[in-house]
Amino acid sequence: MRNRNCWGEGYGSIAPYDSLRDATPGRRRPVGVETGAQGYMSILHTQTEKRGTVRMSTTTSTSHVNRHSLLRSIALGGMIIGVTQAIIQEWFVFSVLSNNPFITVLQYIASGVLGIAAFGGGIGTALLGVLIHFFISFIIAGVFILSADRIPLLRRYAIPGALVYGFGVFIVLNFIVIPRSSAPPLPASTKAVPLLIETTIDHILVIGLTLGIIVRRNANPQ
Repeated sequence: MRNRNCWGEGYGSIAPYDSLRDATPGRRRPVGVETGAQGYMSILHTQTEKRGTVRMSTTTSTSHVNRHSLLRSIALGGMIIGVTQAIIQEWFVFSVLSNNPFITVLQYIASGVLGIAAFGGGIGTALLGVLIHFFISFIIAGVFILSADRIPLLRRYAIPGALVYGFGVFIVLNFIVIPRSSAPPLPASTKAVPLLIETTIDHILVIGLTLGIIVRRNANPQ
């Protein structure tokens, strides 16, 4: 009886063996441990998702601001080029100095699309000439500003690059675009060489320098 009691009281208790079985591999952990681990993993997953969301939101916001800035720069550059060239080139040089009616100068721009018929269209074709003039100005500004946004070297040397770009615009417009358009050839003039020099300088400074300053200003915001 004593031996049975000893076994029953001392070795017969199953608590120590239960503890050992709980510690052995493959033994299911208590529910509290599993719940704690799952809660920790859930919190970690939530924090990771939040970080990803913040990162994506920041990237999207930066991209939106950059796109907004580019559009604003293109609009500013195109407007400055359009207004300045309309005053200097089309009004002062080709109208006042060359003794041509200003409406005829504007109609000549429209003749690039309509041909000789533009000169008989009155104020309507003159307004079309204004629209074409500003459309070309915005295209010129957009090409350089978007190129500078994608080419770091051009952005770093914005002024020299823009001056070269202005000269390139002069070459393309006067030796490729206008000759291939429907505009009639201009009559020979003794002022052809001075006008050629003036137009070249105008494109380099009014177009090139303007765009270079805009790009450099955006690259180094105050």
